[in-house]
Amino acid sequence: IGGRPYYVNVPNGLSGPSAPLLLALHGYTQLPTDHEKVTGWSDVAVARHFIVAYPGTQPARSAWDFAQGSKDVAYFREVVHDISRTWCVNQRQVHAEGHSSGALMAARLACDGPAVFASVAVCAGVDPNLLGSPCVPDRPIGVGIFHGIADPISDFPRAVQHRNNWLFRNGCPLTPTTEPH
Repeated sequence: IGGRPYYVNVPNGLSGPSAPLLLALHGYTQLPTDHEKVTGWSDVAVARHFIVAYPGTQPARSAWDFAQGSKDVAYFREVVHDISRTWCVNQRQVHAEGHSSGALMAARLACDGPAVFASVAVCAGVDPNLLGSPCVPDRPIGVGIFHGIADPISDFPRAVQHRNNWLFRNGCPLTPTTEPH
């Protein structure tokens, strides 16, 4: 799309009228193929019957543009549209996940693309407004946040603030609750 690559894994034998789609976003200095190997998403897609796509940065091995109004958000919308023209994608089950720089980009998709993305998951990322770009999604959106407690860049207190920002954006209580099993 516009000279930018993306790789897609469509498992054989997808059944049903449409399949979920996951965009898997690599970290800084990685290639999409690196992220595929590290995450194992293609194997999971085969086992769980969904399509997974691995978009790439331009230039390769660079950071995503995760500012509000990002050209990368437009690129991801085009990737979803392009894949949907070829395969039957369930438009209500389009998700994104990312690691590091890809996590920040996935969070930006939650901010600026909730009409396209049902949910996002971020691993070792920071809140999008930490870098000065506002995040005001037009609806609540599912966000999974995963941090290591010894991460020197995205430390635990920052991870708690990241979680609290999403709870606030989604109109959820900040006090955790426990439900019986």
